[in-house]
Amino acid sequence: MLELVTDYKEVCRNIATFNEELESSTSLINKLATFQHWYYSAELDAFGPSKFIGYKNNNEALYKKETNRENGQMDGRDTVKLLKRWFRPAQDSELETLWSRIIELLDAYDKKPNARANLHVLK
Repeated sequence: MLELVTDYKEVCRNIATFNEELESSTSLINKLATFQHWYYSAELDAFGPSKFIGYKNNNEALYKKETNRENGQMDGRDTVKLLKRWFRPAQDSELETLWSRIIELLDAYDKKPNARANLHVLK
């Protein structure tokens, strides 16, 4: 059974895992342009998408299995709602800065941000 994260430390672990596994995961790279909610951790200087960082002990294998159309159980609506505990939408100059950073990150993998992408920062 999938469990949602319960504290910010778990979120940070998942952001770190996402970025580590992104370097070698074709399945995560292929999903980059589909992510709509990105969360930035200043302490890690890294981004993570809501559906990946919102579930306990997530990794590439679990994410791939649980986002499968036939039997996947991960739901980004649940994670976006939960992550509001710790994050808020980026605004003004921080938003501009983070947009540049997310574009740079995705460009490294020949991807563009989703047209409906939203960026979030720690409250």
